[in-house]
Amino acid sequence: REREREREREMVGLPFDCLANPLGAVRLTFEKALSSGLDPSTSDGQDWGAVDLFRQFLFENGGLSQVPILNAASVKYIQPNTLVRFRAMVQDMWGNELYVGAYKDGTTWRTNKFSDVCQSQMELSPNLRLWERRLLYCVPVPGLNSWAEPSEALANQHKAWTSQQREKRARDDDNG
Repeated sequence: REREREREREMVGLPFDCLANPLGAVRLTFEKALSSGLDPSTSDGQDWGAVDLFRQFLFENGGLSQVPILNAASVKYIQPNTLVRFRAMVQDMWGNELYVGAYKDGTTWRTNKFSDVCQSQMELSPNLRLWERRLLYCVPVPGLNSWAEPSEALANQHKAWTSQQREKRARDDDNG
């Protein structure tokens, strides 16, 4: 089965852009699950394959090294709705939150799972499905030094810095 999956990946590649459009990838996996028979009115927020998709992208396909680290220096360069890593400590667990996890937009089911806000207008209807999620309040790790950053983040910063450097002038004793 694993060999089949690998061959399929080689033939068509990943159909989602998990890095630049993670919410689109979530939406497409939701739509695929709907076409396979998922009933949002009874699913109660269960996973429909999005977690497996991101696990595959990040850990099996080496995508983790491509995901930018969100920090004070990088925040101005990262586009909205991009997948990011954030090194943090959980400072508080605020309990559970009820949110509209799935809703019907005309005849089409949509989802808000894995997002903070609804992407489109919702009207009150019996087709709104409230799901529950846990809220965590995270803060940057206090006193985190640059040597504690993952090596690929430092390599990317080093590449950007070194590409801006000019060639050194020759030493005086090399000239003559």
